[in-house]
Amino acid sequence: MQAVEDYRTQPALVALADLPELEDLVGGDPAARLVGDLGAHMREAADQVLTTPALLTLDGHWLAIAGPERCRYFNEYLDALTPDTIVVRVLYHG
Repeated sequence: MQAVEDYRTQPALVALADLPELEDLVGGDPAARLVGDLGAHMREAADQVLTTPALLTLDGHWLAIAGPERCRYFNEYLDALTPDTIVVRVLYHG
């Protein structure tokens, strides 16, 4: 895929490949996360964009779902809403 090749040929990543001691500065190889199923990687990244620890549904249920299924459920719930639904994100500090 051209996007992956473009990503991996960036000067900073090429320098990292040429100088492995730089891994200590950046915390490892940032390109390594792109190995494997790129579609699965993109779905996982998309699932985490909007997720919050809890979800108040339109029917008044407060859901606190733990674990990796939280991201998937959260996004499936949002995707199922009608296009005219207004969604808000509330940041609450108790």
